[in-house]
Order: sequence, then C-alpha cells, then structure tokens
Amino acid sequence: MHLEIDFISGSLELSPEEWVELKKIIKKIDKEHKIYILTEPYELIENNFNTEEKRHRSSDNQKLILRSLENTRNINELRNQLSDIQKELTDSSVNFFKSHDGKLSDDLRELNEISQEIKKINILQPILLINIKISDKTKEKYQKFCSILEQGLSNIKSITKDLEELNKYQLELEDKIINKPLYYITVTTEELYKSIDSRKKSYVESVNKINSGKYKFLEINSFLSETERTLNLLSIITTPSFQKILKSIHRTNARDRVSISPLDVFATGHDIAVYGAAGAGKTTTLEAYYYSIERDRNNVKILIPLNKLTSYINENPSIIYSYDIDGTPKVNSKELIYRLILATMKQEVNSSKITEINDIIRNSTRFTLILDGIDEIYNTIPNFFDGVNKFKEYHSNSQLVISSRDCVSYLDKINFLGITLLPFTEEQIKKFVNGWFSDKVDLAINLLDNISKKRLYEYVKTPLVLTIACSLVEKGVDAP
Repeated sequence: MHLEIDFISGSLELSPEEWVELKKIIKKIDKEHKIYILTEPYELIENNFNTEEKRHRSSDNQKLILRSLENTRNINELRNQLSDIQKELTDSSVNFFKSHDGKLSDDLRELNEISQEIKKINILQPILLINIKISDKTKEKYQKFCSILEQGLSNIKSITKDLEELNKYQLELEDKIINKPLYYITVTTEELYKSIDSRKKSYVESVNKINSGKYKFLEINSFLSETERTLNLLSIITTPSFQKILKSIHRTNARDRVSISPLDVFATGHDIAVYGAAGAGKTTTLEAYYYSIERDRNNVKILIPLNKLTSYINENPSIIYSYDIDGTPKVNSKELIYRLILATMKQEVNSSKITEINDIIRNSTRFTLILDGIDEIYNTIPNFFDGVNKFKEYHSNSQLVISSRDCVSYLDKINFLGITLLPFTEEQIKKFVNGWFSDKVDLAINLLDNISKKRLYEYVKTPLVLTIACSLVEKGVDAP
C-alpha cells in the first residue's frame, strides 16, 4: 500500500516476446480491475504486426536479405585483407627502423610518417590514402623497403575503393529491406493512476475508522476484500513483465497498525497468512480461532501444527511417501495435504482414508484448514507448496489460514491476505498486565513500575515474553 509508482505514457516498441508477456498482464488488469491501459484494441495492434510480418517474409524481401548477408560477408572479407596488409606493413616498418638504430634523418622521417598513417587506418571506415607518395630520393636510397610500402599502399587503395562500393550497396539494400517487425503500442495510464490513488486513500480512511472502533463486521469484510483487490493490482503491476510500463517505483518502510482482533479477520472467510516474529503469538492466535469455530457435520475444521508433525513424519516417512514398483519413494502433491490431515488425526494413511477425508471436505458447507508454522517445514517435506496449491484448487471454497515468520511468496496461486502480528504498544502492555493481575493490583503496579524504570518496554513487547514475565511475578519471582 505504501508504493510510490510512476508510469510511462506514450508510444513503446516491443519485441514479440515482450508483447506476449505484457499482453497477459494488460489483459489481467482489464479482466480483474476493469482498467484498459492501451489506446488501441489488441486486435488492431496484432493485425498491424501481422501485416508487417507478411511483408518481411515475402520472397522479394527474403532475396534482399540474402543479398545483404552475402554483401556483408564480402565486406568482412575485404576488411580482413586490409587488416592483414596493415599488420604486415606495420611489422616491416618496425623491423626497418630497428635496423637503423631508431635515428631519424629527413628521409627516414618521411618513411616514418607514412608508416604512422598506415598504422592509423580504421579497418571499419578506411579512407583512401591517395595523397601519400614517397620521394624519388628516398626510393633510391631505401629501394627494398620503399617497394614493400608502395605495393602495400597500392593494395590498400584498391581494397578501400572496393569497400566504398560495397558499403554504398549495403546502404541501398538496407533501405529496401523490411526488417523483422515490432509491436507498436501507445500506453495511457491516467485511469490506472486514479484507481490506485483512490484505493490508497480509501484504505487509509478505512484503517483510521477501524482504529477508532467505528466499524461493523460487514464493513471489515468489505475492507479486507477491497484491500485484497488493491494488493492484487499492485502485485500485478510490479511483476517483471510490466517493467516496460514502469518509470519508477519507490517502496517506503511504513507499516500500518490496525487495531482489530485477528479473529474478526479470520471470520470473514478470506485465505489469511499470519506473519510475525518468534513469540509474537501466531500459534496462540491460530489456536484461538480454531477453538472459536463451531464444529458440526457441515462445519469442518482442521488445525495442523506443522512443527510438531515434522518429527512424526521423520519417524514414519510413509505418511507422505508412496512407492513405485521398484521401491522409489515419491510425494504425490495431490494427496499430500490429505496425508498430513490423517497424520494429525493419528489415523492410518491409505487410499481409502484419503478418499474418506476428501468426501467429508467436499460435502461440508464450510471447511477451514489451519497450517501453523509453514516456515518450519517447507524444507522438510518435498513438494509441500505444490501440495497446498493443488488442495486449494480442488477445494476452492475452503478457507486456508497459515502462519509463518516470513512472507510465503511460494503460494503464488492462492490470494492470501497477509497480516502481521505487531508487538505490543506501551498502552497494550499496560492493558495486558492489568488484565493478568485483575485481582492483584499491587503486583500489576510493581511490574509496570519496574518495566518503566528499567526501560524494558522493548524487551517485553511480544505476548510470549510478557506472559512469562507475568507468570514469574505471580509465582513470587522478582521479574523482570
């Protein structure tokens, strides 16, 4: 929600590969958010490309391309010849001047200047050396070396002239050739700007309303749905395929503290990912939600404490593995979550039981699956995330609630709404302690006084640490 995004508006050129990827994103924005950012329909853009593609592939154009390739080979061959001559003359010059101890008389200085001119020749853009001549006096005195120079200069002039002709012909060919076409699009992002700005403002207003206590359950559900849609849009436009449209993107470190019970968030039925540091209360929160759900034949709930399940799986690998005829173990992603559910219920894991669990879930009016501690198990169970995704695909009406210390981006097929359990504020710490010692006010006062005097608010701001502190004080220990 705290992204400052600047888009590109105007004309863009895209390769076929870039168009395919960007088109997917543009279609997704159009389908899910009713925002179309192109000035022309897809069909027109692609018709224009296809027209140019036919012209590019025409037999006449292909003949021109072949001529251009042949001409380019001839140009490179002449350049190589020119390079060889240049090297031979340069080597001859070095050996010649070495034999004269590097002393330059007037006639030797003349030859040295010519050698330096040859050395400077740019093979890619040679210039005719028509003005370079060796004086008769110098020729007579250094006949052998001057003969080598004159022959080399003659060859250079001949090759340079041929190159000029070939380069001229190449330009003519390139002017006629129809190159591989690109997709030409014009982007207009004004509506996208307005939509994002409006949603961000609405989000801030809703957060302020929630924090002031002026909200109802239906409003919370609406807020979460709209927040989910906004995050979905922001996620789409920050994908690599959309980079051509982004001019700049700036992320701020702002965090929104929303004073709302996690149980109210869970009760909306959204798929929720609960994040938080160690001791932030993730497990306690998920257990509280689990026990708050009424259970009957039409209302099924499962809580899987993944950290506790790990050691059980290590001792009983057949829980997650099935075996090929040759005995090779494999994990069937489609069955994985059913197997974990059965293991949690301490039931035998087999195809009959899997079918039974599957039927119960499908026939229930509401099914809630809570996976606590995903970050502690995804390296232990092969294909774990694929298994979660396949489960959600098959039971699309179920609610998934997960907890993790970090963001679980691997579950990209599920639109999780992420919430982070933030540490207690000073006011919340006081409320917690006073609630703990509701009938022992003196203990509450002393504990809060110690926390304040010793400046320990930073150390007791997680529910786990504060619970330990209260428990120790209650047992007579001088803490913290």
